[in-house]
Amino acid sequence: MNGFEELMKDLGVKNFEELDAYINSEEHQDEPIVKDLKELIEYIREKGDVDEKESL
Repeated sequence: MNGFEELMKDLGVKNFEELDAYINSEEHQDEPIVKDLKELIEYIREKGDVDEKESL
């Protein structure tokens, strides 16, 4: 199991759709990991490596 899979398991999500829901859930907005993941997503978007999506 790689580190990202372990992180997803620790968060209790089974796939990227559930991870997206977790990241965007109001109840998790103050969690440091959510803030870090959002920062990573924004960085990737700014680099132009990922298409814009409404939810991510």
